[in-house]
Amino acid sequence: MLSAGLSAFVVFMLIKLLERKTEESHIDGFISFVFVIVPYMIMFLIGLAVAIFDLPEWFTYIGSVFFFGVPLFMLKYQFEFSWSKSAGYASAILACVITTEMLFMTVFQGLNT
Repeated sequence: MLSAGLSAFVVFMLIKLLERKTEESHIDGFISFVFVIVPYMIMFLIGLAVAIFDLPEWFTYIGSVFFFGVPLFMLKYQFEFSWSKSAGYASAILACVITTEMLFMTVFQGLNT
């Protein structure tokens, strides 16, 4: 959960950086947290289903699609961004989440040794 909070903060800072030229920003800290926490919860449920039903572990990779899909469709249909702008923001959010998660795991793996 700590990594989700850190990822949400990084995503929030990225969105503020990308929207610094616009006069009115509709995306606040809560929305950036939703962009991150909803896919994490979906990945948790997929991981739970994999463990309970003894499914192959590659099913957990399906959850990574939601880190792109949730922001894409929220930005398109809730905030009425264009498809290209929504896809660009969703790609940036996906890259931030993956990078933050990799850094987070690297730091905590180093602390456990």
